[in-house]
Amino acid sequence: ICILSNTNVAIKEIRKKLGEEHGIFKYPNYCETIQKFVGEFVFKKWYYGTYRRKLSYIDDIICLNSLKREIKKIDRNVLIVLEKNRFYFENLTTDGKNIYYKDVLLDDVAPCGNLKIETWNKYKATLKAAKIELVKKGIFNFDDIFYISNRYLELNVEISKVIKSRFEYIMIDEVQDVKEIQLKVLKNIFEGSIVQNIGDPNQQIYEKECWKLDKVMTIKDSMRCSCNIAKFASKFEVSSTNMSGRKNNNIKVKFIVYNDENINKVKEVFAKQIIGNGLKDNMNDIFKIIGATTGENANITLKDYFENYNSKKTNDEESMVSILREELKKDTIYNSMICTVYKALRFIDYNNYAKIKNISELEEKISAPEFRLNLLKFNLFKELRSDSSFKKICNLEKKLIYFILKRILPNNGYLESYLDKFCDLEVLDEDSEKTNWIYEDSQNKIKIEYGSIHSVKGETHKATLVVETFYYKYIIDEVLNKYIMEECDITKNERLKYFLRLLYVAFTRPTELLCVAIRKETFEKYRHKIEWLEVEVIEVV
Repeated sequence: ICILSNTNVAIKEIRKKLGEEHGIFKYPNYCETIQKFVGEFVFKKWYYGTYRRKLSYIDDIICLNSLKREIKKIDRNVLIVLEKNRFYFENLTTDGKNIYYKDVLLDDVAPCGNLKIETWNKYKATLKAAKIELVKKGIFNFDDIFYISNRYLELNVEISKVIKSRFEYIMIDEVQDVKEIQLKVLKNIFEGSIVQNIGDPNQQIYEKECWKLDKVMTIKDSMRCSCNIAKFASKFEVSSTNMSGRKNNNIKVKFIVYNDENINKVKEVFAKQIIGNGLKDNMNDIFKIIGATTGENANITLKDYFENYNSKKTNDEESMVSILREELKKDTIYNSMICTVYKALRFIDYNNYAKIKNISELEEKISAPEFRLNLLKFNLFKELRSDSSFKKICNLEKKLIYFILKRILPNNGYLESYLDKFCDLEVLDEDSEKTNWIYEDSQNKIKIEYGSIHSVKGETHKATLVVETFYYKYIIDEVLNKYIMEECDITKNERLKYFLRLLYVAFTRPTELLCVAIRKETFEKYRHKIEWLEVEVIEVV
């Protein structure tokens, strides 16, 4: 049996529930991510067979930064002009022979920006040369793995026969979020095998729809959601399933109505609903507040529901741990650690010493040959392969900061004391990886975590508050306006489909209580029709 998933989260969940000694994790069975499977069974075979040496890196950020450095070496002007014309270097991929840009052969791509054809052709030659140089050095991004593996399989049909001889049954999880190139590779390997695809088109929030199934079995009963939550969420389905939930809960879905003046009271109303409905009875219970957008915005994001969320920390309050934790949500480990090194540099007043103005200058500094050799001896990634826990990353980051900054800055007591302060790990505890808010009254204390809808995909909570946020439009308002109330044709509105799927993912996280925070303006517009949703309305005062 071969079980493949789109995410590490799902694999960890399987290991946690079945136990590490379960037979599914032992030869000849296999249970891992799609990326690791293709990397081990196909991609690494191609690379070693072609170049007779080990890979250097498979990482989007390292590959992007290395690509820009190679382009700069060949022709600095190409990099400057293409960046000004919004050329997305991260979309440059290879199948080991040809170079692609956004899934199209680079040779067939129209001139970027206002470039003339003659100039564009010269620039394409530079892009090709830079990408080929990375291949020789063993530096790839994640999409390269699949493009190369797809071509390798097409040229060597015996490989899929060997793999199929080992696996009789194949199960692919979260298939709605699998990329088209990933599906191509999997079809090349398992054509004719017994393959079970498991997914939910209503939760497709990452990739465009590329999976087509001949035979479908629908699971209509939700083991997670209560009947009221399931009934409510099913009204937001793109693909109708008429989902039904567990019957041992009669808590209604709550609409929490607020205005600009009392928006920061919404979370307290949610906490009181948790207590009032008797849901705080276990230390391991998970309560979350989630929104579609979390960053800075002229209108409304998750941050607006927390009065201290946007507060600017002073140098004394900043720490390596808090900065690293935030950066790890955005990028790969390598890129996050370099960002934290840069912020350590800022912390100790870099302008007085290093004269490094931005993170690009820092990366350029540490990519110098003499510095690079020393950095390779640091062996960062070898240590992370054996243990990639947050605590391990923090400890390695501390070493990395000392290693880099002591080579950039003069060694004196000022530097030493400030680095010690910045790298202090005493605040690290079991909850430090999570962003949370504490509600407390005379009798109760509740920890409520918060984050983006994307970050909770696959999670289960006891209670969830979904808040209104802005992305081109007010998301909940737009859905109520265009879909629930007017029942428009969603097949012609891709953004609305995306909004619906986002909300559906959010609405199906809780087992017992779902609360939805909506603006008073939105509520007043649809007050006369809101009864159709069968919710309880709570107005914030």
